[in-house]
Amino acid sequence: MPTSTLNEWRDNHFREVEVDFFKFPHACRKGVWSSGLAVVYQSKCALRGTSVTIPCSYSHPPNDSVTSVIWYRGKPRPGDWTGNTFFNPTLMKGRIQYLGDTSGSCTLRIDSLLDSDQAGYFVVLKTNWNKLTAPYITLTVQDPGITAVVPTVVKERDMVSLICKTKCIGYPPANVVVWSRDGEAVASPTFRAGLDDAGSYQCASEGLQSNTVTLDVQYLPRNTTVWVEPQGEVLKGNSVNLSCSSAANPPVHNYTWWWYNGTAPPPVSSMLVPIGTGQVLQLASLVTSQTGYYLCQATNTLGESNSSALLQIERTTLGLYVCMERERERERERERERERERERERERERERERERERERERERERERERERERERGPSDRGTSDSVETTKPQQSRLIKLRTLK
Repeated sequence: MPTSTLNEWRDNHFREVEVDFFKFPHACRKGVWSSGLAVVYQSKCALRGTSVTIPCSYSHPPNDSVTSVIWYRGKPRPGDWTGNTFFNPTLMKGRIQYLGDTSGSCTLRIDSLLDSDQAGYFVVLKTNWNKLTAPYITLTVQDPGITAVVPTVVKERDMVSLICKTKCIGYPPANVVVWSRDGEAVASPTFRAGLDDAGSYQCASEGLQSNTVTLDVQYLPRNTTVWVEPQGEVLKGNSVNLSCSSAANPPVHNYTWWWYNGTAPPPVSSMLVPIGTGQVLQLASLVTSQTGYYLCQATNTLGESNSSALLQIERTTLGLYVCMERERERERERERERERERERERERERERERERERERERERERERERERERERGPSDRGTSDSVETTKPQQSRLIKLRTLK
């Protein structure tokens, strides 16, 4: 075919096709194509002073050969693809590293990012038959800083998720983030809140340190206790104070006192009679008719807890005995069960961490095996096979010599 005819045929069949990805995203996901050429890359966000790698790949017809891959910085316009030449493999120097090749990769890396690096970038791919100018992508450069996102108030047993983020969505990756609470390492960024999880949290990644956020774990009143002043025997007609205390977060906002004319808890709560409020119940000029079962109820915004005392007044002396009623015992049992559940959850988390470590070790072993395989190479494996094939022959020679 004459040269002029060949050129005319090529121009008619390999005309450059420009595809605006933002208008026609279905043409090629995260990339563009032109006469069998294709480029795939996407916009990136990174922090000033760090490094960014922009993955990029291309493809072309098997009969084409790549003559150049050139990166441009700018914002190309349809019909006028102009921009400042930014980089090509022959100009690699300084902060710019071209990690691509002529067989499918056009990846670019920029170190020590500057604010001026924020711009549009695009690739021009040329082969011996055709050329493709890809639509631009955007590199966004943000302030270097990470933020700890931690719920400030949770209830006991609530699920908590710690998040470390920057202005760049998806950065930093979770596998490069380290969390600490009050200076101590946190095993997992997701956990069920217990009282010991309250404290100040901070995340760190690649030399960056976040702000500090305080986590407050709230819980029902617990360990509610009643005690008597003065202690011991008191003559009838004297006064006595019943005091109530309870551990709670948020703090107890109300103490309510109840009385029942009996020496044991009433069969139904409706038999209790309210007799006062406040942390201290003052009983003056005691008489025998005040003998009975006294109950203190501590309440915060999350709920309540009870404790009791048995007050028995004789004609001449007051015998006062502080006792823990059944509700207090049930509360202790519930607390023990909660502690057992916390321990089971901690054990499950430790087992998950051990399994993750075993999987990482298996992956490292597989990688070492692959590395050994690569080091042996095809020639070594062939030699090894030939040595193995000579072993039966050597064995037969030994047997013949033995027979002679």
